[in-house]
Amino acid sequence: VVVPLPALCDGGAVTIDVAGDLELGDVTASTLDVSAGGALTGTGLIFAEGDARFEAPSISLTGENSIFGATLSLAGGGEATVASGQAVRLGDLALASLDLEAAGPVDDASAGATSITGDLSVATAGGEITLERPGASIGGAISAVTTLQGAGPAGVQITRAGSLMLGDVVADVLDLSVGADVSQSSLGAVNVIDLG
Repeated sequence: VVVPLPALCDGGAVTIDVAGDLELGDVTASTLDVSAGGALTGTGLIFAEGDARFEAPSISLTGENSIFGATLSLAGGGEATVASGQAVRLGDLALASLDLEAAGPVDDASAGATSITGDLSVATAGGEITLERPGASIGGAISAVTTLQGAGPAGVQITRAGSLMLGDVVADVLDLSVGADVSQSSLGAVNVIDLG
């Protein structure tokens, strides 16, 4: 199913629920709730002024200028790849893995829940990465790569109640608050100017 959404993109609340694959075109909405029984893909501009939620067995939303004005929630238990042209605040996450690229800072809302069985990879081209949910369940490595307006790295802060495995990290300051062991993936590299 291909949904260019010319009639639904009037800035109001948008809800889409399909049984199979779904390809999104450009979307403009006050809030956005999208569910697909198959693969969910989109390369166009997604603008959600408020909360945006996507649920599908696999999610690939790679429109570089997409804007999620409130929280971005992702579910379905599979792999997810998302790009954004601004800052991103993560809501509920229920995935096998997440690869997120944003032009602004990335953080996670305190009210949300994180369950990722594999790796979490976050890259920013314009600010800090702050992951402060102590009870987040992440089975793999956390990668956090930052730059600040192309001028150099920014800060990374990670809070975990249990153990933490680091993947790739690029930051000017790395601040870790961890309740158990910290380890590094054999495939990861940590590059930090100042260790907080």
